[in-house]
Amino acid sequence: MDNKMNLPVNHDIWSRGALGPSAEAVYEALLRNGWAITITEIAKLTGRSRNTVKSALKKLEHAGLAYREVGVLWAADRVDISHLDRLAKMYRVDGYLQKKKMTYKKQRENYAAYLLFRNTRKAK
Repeated sequence: MDNKMNLPVNHDIWSRGALGPSAEAVYEALLRNGWAITITEIAKLTGRSRNTVKSALKKLEHAGLAYREVGVLWAADRVDISHLDRLAKMYRVDGYLQKKKMTYKKQRENYAAYLLFRNTRKAK
């Protein structure tokens, strides 16, 4: 069985504390394109500026997710989810999305309790 990820992947490594959403968009564009492309082409595919794409490519290259093919062309290979997990640990963001999800859940519960309390007080 192939453990290579399919897109899109909701992973801690794409949080702002790690590689970030722009790096995710650039990585996905590289994978979806299927062959090496220029920064300008990546910018058109992602809707991001050339400078943002350059910055994202540096991060992706450092993380081992993207590489220069020939001079100005960039490419990426699909990786195992376990590779992204290792990167998340390295960036100290592993579990971030789960924590965020639990925080939002608690906030919704607290707000629902507040509304219930407020509505019962109005009824009196």
